[in-house]
Amino acid sequence: MKLSGVLFNHDKFSSRNSALNVRLNAVSAARLPEWEPGDTFFSSVACYSAADVDLDDLRVFARFRAPEHANKTVLVLADTPDSFNLPAFLEDQLNALVFLNYPLYLAVRQYLQIVATFANETNSNVLGALAPTAVTFDGNGNSDWMAFKPTGAKLKTLGIGRHVLTWHWASQTPGETLRPFQVTQHKIYTVLKTPERPWVQQPFTANNTQLPWIEALEVATQWAAGATDIGDACQRITHAVYDLGGEFFQYGCPIGAVTVYSEFNLSPLFNLTMFLQRLGGGRGLGQYVNCSDCATFVSTFANLVGAALWQSQMRDFERAFPVNPILAIGDTLVLPPCGVGLFNYHEVAWSGEATEDDLVYDACLEVNSNTALGPVELLLPTGLRFGSVNDGQYRDCLAAPFGRDLCKAQPTLRVRRAVF
Repeated sequence: MKLSGVLFNHDKFSSRNSALNVRLNAVSAARLPEWEPGDTFFSSVACYSAADVDLDDLRVFARFRAPEHANKTVLVLADTPDSFNLPAFLEDQLNALVFLNYPLYLAVRQYLQIVATFANETNSNVLGALAPTAVTFDGNGNSDWMAFKPTGAKLKTLGIGRHVLTWHWASQTPGETLRPFQVTQHKIYTVLKTPERPWVQQPFTANNTQLPWIEALEVATQWAAGATDIGDACQRITHAVYDLGGEFFQYGCPIGAVTVYSEFNLSPLFNLTMFLQRLGGGRGLGQYVNCSDCATFVSTFANLVGAALWQSQMRDFERAFPVNPILAIGDTLVLPPCGVGLFNYHEVAWSGEATEDDLVYDACLEVNSNTALGPVELLLPTGLRFGSVNDGQYRDCLAAPFGRDLCKAQPTLRVRRAVF
């Protein structure tokens, strides 16, 4: 018996019982089924939304080829050997036992898992095992797609992350013991909620470039790994973007602080392809970024894991507003921005409706949190309320005292730039 396919995203219109609709990047669509013979976990990839999935309804589909079982019904299951950690040499020996004596393998693993539980060293498995399911083969030894129910899935409690899922597949005919026949590996991404715009779930077509990108999920789930609530995820992603300063990015004073990776026009866009290229060691669009770029980086990746942030501006349409000394991304000195000390506008990732009562996440710069006279106390704004004049919140940290009334939230300008 051999597997001929494993399908995680079997329902394109629901994340309740199925994986999310995704694509690889701007030019490449996702492949279904996610696993085919010869694949590894690098090519077999799926993503689930913890808030939306219902573990009672969750199913994974698989189909099989077994000429020796033509016109017969066979019981098939999949065990999860990586439900806890073993030293590598023991894991190798135990996995070898799968094909030599499967019942003994199950007994040994169950015993070791009990021991590991008491030692508080368990690692939860993201999708758990697949419950025994009756599979019927036609006269040529092929099965239909069969629905398997995961048991012991932990994806609702693991938070944001990337998980290597290993399944040991076994079959059993009436009167016989379980027979292992295949081991498969899959990479599973977990996010907190279904991604928010610019990311969409419909239509699930090859030319819809706004479906969540696997290449972006790889980055976002590293930056926010382990976060179990949206606020924490946004904070981690803001810090991760700011920490790209120096090695990857620098505030763009030498080029006039113009927008580079994002655009604000009749059709706001984010060149995510070039951003990911730079993170991967390529040139991308170069090292220089401004506030619009940083706001777009944060909100786009945060929304990919379940947030609902905007890119939104603060400004006065008549005059620039004065700014306190800052430590801009990639800089080493606390100075007035670009030596001028004025912003025509400033853009950040913003929660809610992007009003003064909502939270901002600013990966472009550290501000002085000491709004009174005294030493500078640098703070990266991650979940700080924008605030009104002189209430000690973000507006006061950024804008100089004599011009804070010019630093106004402009919620009508909020956008979520499409990716390309």
